[in-house]
Amino acid sequence: MPSLPRVCLFTSFHPDLGGGGSACLQSVILRFTRVEVRWLFLGVSDAVFPNTRRIGAPLFGGQFLMDMLTAPWLWSGWQSRKLRRMVDAIAEEDADSFWCVAMNEGILVGNALMDHRRVPMHVSVQDDQAEAICRRSRRYRLLEPLALRAWSRHLHRASGVDVISDGMRDYYREHRGLDSFVFHPHVPSLPKLDGVPNDCELHVGHLGTLYSEVEMRRFMEGAGLAARFLGRRLRLTFIGGNRINPARHASLLPPDARIEISPSLGETEALHRLSSCHLLYALYPFEERCRVFRMTSLPTKLSSYIQIQRPVFAHTPEDSTLAEMVNQHRIGGVCDSLDPTVIGGSILRILQHLPERDAFEKMRIVEYGDQHVTRLEDALLALASSQTAHAGARIAP
Repeated sequence: MPSLPRVCLFTSFHPDLGGGGSACLQSVILRFTRVEVRWLFLGVSDAVFPNTRRIGAPLFGGQFLMDMLTAPWLWSGWQSRKLRRMVDAIAEEDADSFWCVAMNEGILVGNALMDHRRVPMHVSVQDDQAEAICRRSRRYRLLEPLALRAWSRHLHRASGVDVISDGMRDYYREHRGLDSFVFHPHVPSLPKLDGVPNDCELHVGHLGTLYSEVEMRRFMEGAGLAARFLGRRLRLTFIGGNRINPARHASLLPPDARIEISPSLGETEALHRLSSCHLLYALYPFEERCRVFRMTSLPTKLSSYIQIQRPVFAHTPEDSTLAEMVNQHRIGGVCDSLDPTVIGGSILRILQHLPERDAFEKMRIVEYGDQHVTRLEDALLALASSQTAHAGARIAP
């Protein structure tokens, strides 16, 4: 039996992370049947996920002064010894084609491979490096122009590009002249969960990263008002992604409110833990500097929330991909206010007008169905096949 075409994937993040980009990739790689993926990554420990290889530690982050000395040079095109070793390690792979996630070191490595190795490459974009990651960062905000230049070179030379949302595809087409297709994580089916909301409580859950404390604190106040109106005790459950200090927020909540904090859990356990919630909370920051981020990104937690099959409270301006998805599929409600009274009223409206029973399944099929696996695998297979057809497709270091 002939072997499958081999694709070498490189990411700047660890494959075993419980959510975000790693979960998105895991959801499709294990379902590929026509290509074999070898996943190379940066980190400080090896991975449990199959067919992976750690090739070094991250170049960004760590001690502030050293990072600020090296980061501008790296984004300007300087290839440090560590970066060259990463490129050589990838080049050593016996691969028919290459695949890279355009984030942090992934952009640097991708540019180096295309510059010096002439490697054809497919690129995935899960977050906009310059206008979302750097612009929202305190440390890297001033590096946005350099990151944008490196990002632009990377994507415009790629053999193919997939992006995380319709908003990102449209934004890049209009503002960057870049063609791409949309790829969402795969959800094969909706699980049967045994959680039942307790009508003596108002139970709100959150999974993963909280992008901004300001919005979250205003939501807590609004949830407290809604709980008082309903004559219920407020219960907030946070799983993974952030360090929540209950004492810091106690003054915002009713005296009998309860905050539960759990570390990162496996998805199955997290889904069961949140299945007794009345609402699931998701936010995108309201700040103007986060506008491109919320217009182009898409929270991975949304694919988990539809599996929990509870209404989603989308706390975000209406220009966001999150608001568009929740409104389009009618799986909850959107609140674009930071006024706790307005927030409380929005909570009550969602509880009074619950989503239709089949809304989550319809959204799963449209946004997270098998077509996303097929679309991405088709792109990787086409690239691998085109390279295999030419002599010397597999490169040597």
